[in-house]
Amino acid sequence: MGRPCSLPTVRLLAEAADQRVTAERLLDAAACGGDPETVRLALEHVDWPRDDARWFAVLEQPVRCWNRGAWGWGRPRADWDSTTYRVCFGLILERCDPNIRGRITDGAQLGLTILHSVAGLRKPPLDERVGFATLVLDAGGRLDLRDNLLQSTPLGWACRWGRVELVELLLSRGADPVEADAYPWATPEAWARKMDHDSVLTALQEHGRKDS
Repeated sequence: MGRPCSLPTVRLLAEAADQRVTAERLLDAAACGGDPETVRLALEHVDWPRDDARWFAVLEQPVRCWNRGAWGWGRPRADWDSTTYRVCFGLILERCDPNIRGRITDGAQLGLTILHSVAGLRKPPLDERVGFATLVLDAGGRLDLRDNLLQSTPLGWACRWGRVELVELLLSRGADPVEADAYPWATPEAWARKMDHDSVLTALQEHGRKDS
Protein backbone atom coordinates (compact mmCIF):
# COMPACT_ATOMS: atom_id res chain seq x y z
CA MET A 1 0.00 0.00 0.00
CA GLY A 2 2.96 2.31 0.30
CA ARG A 3 5.90 3.09 2.48
CA PRO A 4 5.99 5.13 5.70
CA CYS A 5 6.57 8.85 5.29
CA SER A 6 10.22 9.76 5.51
CA LEU A 7 11.36 11.51 8.67
CA PRO A 8 12.25 14.70 6.72
CA THR A 9 8.68 14.84 5.36
CA VAL A 10 7.13 14.46 8.82
CA ARG A 11 9.55 17.01 10.25
CA LEU A 12 8.88 19.44 7.40
CA LEU A 13 5.18 19.44 8.20
CA ALA A 14 5.67 19.52 11.97
CA GLU A 15 8.05 22.49 11.81
CA ALA A 16 6.24 24.45 9.08
CA ALA A 17 5.27 28.01 9.97
CA ASP A 18 1.94 27.44 8.23
CA GLN A 19 1.05 23.75 8.40
CA ARG A 20 -2.09 24.19 6.33
CA VAL A 21 -0.28 25.72 3.34
CA THR A 22 2.57 23.22 3.60
CA ALA A 23 0.10 20.31 3.79
CA GLU A 24 -1.73 21.53 0.69
CA ARG A 25 1.53 21.67 -1.26
CA LEU A 26 2.56 18.25 0.00
CA LEU A 27 -0.82 16.83 -0.95
CA ASP A 28 -0.54 18.06 -4.52
CA ALA A 29 3.02 16.77 -4.94
CA ALA A 30 2.39 13.43 -3.26
CA ALA A 31 -0.74 12.80 -5.32
CA CYS A 32 1.25 13.56 -8.47
CA GLY A 33 4.06 11.22 -7.45
CA GLY A 34 1.87 8.38 -6.20
CA ASP A 35 2.93 8.50 -2.54
CA PRO A 36 -0.02 7.27 -0.42
CA GLU A 37 1.59 7.75 2.99
CA THR A 38 2.41 11.39 2.32
CA VAL A 39 -1.11 11.89 0.95
CA ARG A 40 -2.53 10.47 4.18
CA LEU A 41 -0.32 12.71 6.29
CA ALA A 42 -1.17 15.82 4.27
CA LEU A 43 -4.92 15.11 4.33
CA GLU A 44 -4.86 15.22 8.14
CA HIS A 45 -4.09 18.94 7.85
CA VAL A 46 -6.37 19.84 4.93
CA ASP A 47 -9.85 20.98 5.93
CA TRP A 48 -11.44 21.91 2.61
CA PRO A 49 -15.22 21.32 2.33
CA ARG A 50 -16.24 18.35 0.17
CA ASP A 51 -17.46 20.69 -2.57
CA ASP A 52 -14.36 22.90 -2.61
CA ALA A 53 -13.23 23.37 -6.23
CA ARG A 54 -9.59 22.82 -5.26
CA TRP A 55 -10.23 19.10 -4.86
CA PHE A 56 -10.61 18.71 -8.63
CA ALA A 57 -7.01 19.65 -9.42
CA VAL A 58 -5.73 17.34 -6.68
CA LEU A 59 -7.86 14.46 -7.98
CA GLU A 60 -6.34 14.87 -11.43
CA GLN A 61 -2.78 14.49 -10.17
CA PRO A 62 -2.67 10.69 -9.63
CA VAL A 63 -4.65 10.06 -12.83
CA ARG A 64 -1.77 11.58 -14.80
CA CYS A 65 0.52 8.74 -13.62
CA TRP A 66 3.47 11.13 -13.75
CA ASN A 67 6.17 8.49 -13.36
CA ARG A 68 4.72 6.40 -16.17
CA GLY A 69 5.47 8.64 -19.13
CA ALA A 70 7.25 11.54 -20.76
CA TRP A 71 6.53 13.92 -17.89
CA GLY A 72 8.27 11.55 -15.52
CA TRP A 73 10.76 8.79 -16.26
CA GLY A 74 10.07 8.72 -20.00
CA ARG A 75 9.00 5.07 -19.91
CA PRO A 76 7.31 2.79 -17.34
CA ARG A 77 9.86 1.67 -14.73
CA ALA A 78 9.90 -2.04 -13.99
CA ASP A 79 10.30 -1.36 -10.27
CA TRP A 80 7.48 1.19 -10.01
CA ASP A 81 4.26 0.03 -8.35
CA SER A 82 1.63 1.91 -10.33
CA THR A 83 -1.16 0.82 -7.98
CA THR A 84 -0.02 3.52 -5.56
CA TYR A 85 -1.65 6.11 -7.84
CA ARG A 86 -5.04 4.49 -7.38
CA VAL A 87 -4.49 4.31 -3.63
CA CYS A 88 -3.79 8.07 -3.59
CA PHE A 89 -6.82 8.68 -5.77
CA GLY A 90 -9.07 6.68 -3.45
CA LEU A 91 -7.82 8.50 -0.37
CA ILE A 92 -8.62 11.86 -1.93
CA LEU A 93 -12.02 10.68 -3.16
CA GLU A 94 -12.99 9.85 0.42
CA ARG A 95 -12.67 13.53 1.27
CA CYS A 96 -14.48 15.20 -1.64
CA ASP A 97 -17.56 15.19 -3.84
CA PRO A 98 -16.87 12.75 -6.73
CA ASN A 99 -18.92 14.97 -9.04
CA ILE A 100 -17.03 18.18 -8.37
CA ARG A 101 -16.42 20.29 -11.48
CA GLY A 102 -13.09 21.69 -12.63
CA ARG A 103 -10.77 23.03 -15.32
CA ILE A 104 -10.65 26.64 -16.40
CA THR A 105 -9.08 27.44 -19.79
CA ASP A 106 -8.74 30.99 -21.12
CA GLY A 107 -11.12 32.14 -18.42
CA ALA A 108 -13.83 29.65 -19.39
CA GLN A 109 -15.08 27.04 -16.94
CA LEU A 110 -14.98 23.71 -18.79
CA GLY A 111 -17.17 22.00 -16.21
CA LEU A 112 -15.43 18.63 -16.31
CA THR A 113 -16.05 15.98 -13.71
CA ILE A 114 -13.20 13.68 -12.77
CA LEU A 115 -14.86 10.95 -14.88
CA HIS A 116 -14.46 13.22 -17.91
CA SER A 117 -10.80 13.66 -17.05
CA VAL A 118 -10.25 9.94 -16.61
CA ALA A 119 -11.66 9.43 -20.11
CA GLY A 120 -9.72 12.27 -21.71
CA LEU A 121 -6.27 12.15 -20.14
CA ARG A 122 -3.75 10.22 -22.20
CA LYS A 123 -1.54 8.88 -19.43
CA PRO A 124 -3.20 5.92 -17.69
CA PRO A 125 -2.96 2.53 -19.43
CA LEU A 126 -6.44 1.18 -20.14
CA ASP A 127 -6.57 -1.20 -17.19
CA GLU A 128 -5.57 1.61 -14.83
CA ARG A 129 -8.09 3.96 -16.43
CA VAL A 130 -10.85 1.47 -15.66
CA GLY A 131 -9.54 1.22 -12.10
CA PHE A 132 -9.73 4.98 -11.57
CA ALA A 133 -13.22 5.15 -13.08
CA THR A 134 -14.42 2.28 -10.91
CA LEU A 135 -13.31 4.13 -7.79
CA VAL A 136 -15.25 7.22 -8.89
CA LEU A 137 -18.38 5.21 -9.68
CA ASP A 138 -18.20 3.37 -6.35
CA ALA A 139 -17.95 6.76 -4.61
CA GLY A 140 -21.13 7.99 -6.32
CA GLY A 141 -19.86 9.46 -9.57
CA ARG A 142 -22.71 10.43 -11.87
CA LEU A 143 -22.94 9.30 -15.49
CA ASP A 144 -25.37 11.96 -16.74
CA LEU A 145 -23.34 15.15 -16.22
CA ARG A 146 -22.21 17.05 -19.32
CA ASP A 147 -19.18 19.26 -19.63
CA ASN A 148 -19.44 22.82 -20.97
CA LEU A 149 -17.06 22.35 -23.92
CA LEU A 150 -18.22 19.21 -25.73
CA GLN A 151 -21.65 19.06 -24.08
CA SER A 152 -20.98 15.38 -23.50
CA THR A 153 -21.25 12.87 -20.68
CA PRO A 154 -18.28 10.80 -19.49
CA LEU A 155 -19.51 8.06 -21.84
CA GLY A 156 -19.45 10.54 -24.71
CA TRP A 157 -15.89 11.45 -23.85
CA ALA A 158 -14.87 7.80 -23.65
CA CYS A 159 -16.41 7.23 -27.08
CA ARG A 160 -14.71 10.30 -28.54
CA TRP A 161 -11.26 9.14 -27.43
CA GLY A 162 -11.81 5.47 -28.18
CA ARG A 163 -11.52 4.16 -24.62
CA VAL A 164 -13.41 0.95 -25.35
CA GLU A 165 -12.74 -0.69 -21.96
CA LEU A 166 -14.03 2.43 -20.24
CA VAL A 167 -17.07 2.50 -22.54
CA GLU A 168 -17.88 -1.07 -21.54
CA LEU A 169 -17.47 -0.24 -17.84
CA LEU A 170 -19.72 2.83 -18.00
CA LEU A 171 -22.37 0.93 -19.92
CA SER A 172 -22.27 -1.90 -17.39
CA ARG A 173 -22.80 0.64 -14.61
CA GLY A 174 -25.90 2.13 -16.20
CA ALA A 175 -24.72 4.78 -18.68
CA ASP A 176 -27.30 5.60 -21.36
CA PRO A 177 -25.89 4.55 -24.77
CA VAL A 178 -28.50 6.58 -26.70
CA GLU A 179 -28.70 9.89 -24.82
CA ALA A 180 -31.77 11.14 -26.66
CA ASP A 181 -31.55 14.45 -24.81
CA ALA A 182 -28.05 15.24 -26.16
CA TYR A 183 -27.18 17.43 -29.12
CA PRO A 184 -27.12 15.14 -32.19
CA TRP A 185 -23.36 15.61 -32.52
CA ALA A 186 -22.71 14.91 -28.82
CA THR A 187 -24.21 11.44 -28.43
CA PRO A 188 -21.92 8.49 -27.71
CA GLU A 189 -22.62 6.99 -31.13
CA ALA A 190 -22.01 10.29 -32.92
CA TRP A 191 -18.60 10.66 -31.30
CA ALA A 192 -17.63 7.06 -32.08
CA ARG A 193 -18.60 7.51 -35.73
CA LYS A 194 -16.94 10.90 -36.09
CA MET A 195 -13.65 9.62 -34.66
CA ASP A 196 -13.82 6.25 -36.52
CA HIS A 197 -13.70 4.11 -33.38
CA ASP A 198 -15.22 0.89 -34.72
CA SER A 199 -14.59 -1.09 -31.52
CA VAL A 200 -16.53 1.53 -29.54
CA LEU A 201 -19.43 1.37 -32.00
CA THR A 202 -19.46 -2.40 -31.62
CA ALA A 203 -19.58 -2.09 -27.82
CA LEU A 204 -22.51 0.36 -28.02
CA GLN A 205 -24.39 -1.86 -30.46
CA GLU A 206 -23.83 -5.03 -28.43
CA HIS A 207 -25.07 -3.28 -25.32
CA GLY A 208 -28.17 -2.20 -27.21
CA ARG A 209 -28.86 -5.78 -28.30
CA LYS A 210 -28.55 -7.00 -24.71
CA ASP A 211 -31.14 -4.45 -23.58
CA SER A 212 -33.60 -5.19 -26.38
